[in-house]
Amino acid sequence: MQLPAGKLILSDIFYLERSDFVLRGAGVVAGGTKIFCPRPMLYFEDPASLKELREYLIQFDKRQREKENNIDLPFSQYAWSGGIIWTQVPGERVKSYLGKYDVPQTIFTKISSGKRGEFILEASEKENLFLFETPNEKSLALGFDFLFPFIKDKNSWSFKKDVMYWNDWPVRSAALLFGGVALQNEDYLKTWKSLNSNFNKMEIIRNVPVRFPLLWVK
Repeated sequence: MQLPAGKLILSDIFYLERSDFVLRGAGVVAGGTKIFCPRPMLYFEDPASLKELREYLIQFDKRQREKENNIDLPFSQYAWSGGIIWTQVPGERVKSYLGKYDVPQTIFTKISSGKRGEFILEASEKENLFLFETPNEKSLALGFDFLFPFIKDKNSWSFKKDVMYWNDWPVRSAALLFGGVALQNEDYLKTWKSLNSNFNKMEIIRNVPVRFPLLWVK
C-alpha cells in the first residue's frame, strides 16, 4: 500500500492481516508522509483480539505501583500489546494469558514405556500417525497429498522459489519413505528411490536428520 505525501490522520488501530504486504509512504523528508494520531488510545473501542488480555489484567490485578511517586493505576491493555499499527492473524490468539482459553491438546496415542535418550517408545493405544486427524481435519496424509506432486515435479511449484537452494531440492528424505510405507503408496516409494541420496551441502543435511531411514523400516 503506497501512502500519499502529506499529513494522514489515523484515529483508530490500523490492522495488517495478510502476508506479502508492504506499507510505504513518500519518505520522511519535507514533502513526505506523516501519520498523525491525535486521539488517545484510551478512547478506542476495545479490540476483540485483546479480550483475554483485559480479563487477565483485571483477574490478577495488574497495576503500575510506585509508592514513592504516588502512582497506583491499572495497566492499559495497550501497554501489554501494541501501538496504532498492528499485524495480526484474524481469529488467532495474540498470546496465551488464561488457561480457560487454551485449546485442548490432541493426543493420538499413549506411551506405555520408554526412557530418556532411547530411540524406541512403546504405545499402549496404537494409531496410524499419518492417518490421524485433528479436530479440524488436518493430517500428515493431507500434507502429503499437497506436497507430493511438487516433490515429483518441482517445476510445477507455483509459489516463490527458495532463493539459495532451489537447485538442490528435492532429495531422498525419510518422510517420503515413511509416508509411503505407512500409507501403502507405491508412487511415494518409487519417487523416493529416484531422488538424490548423495547430498553434501550443510543446509540440505540439516533438513534431512534421518540419514539411513531404511534401518527404521520393517
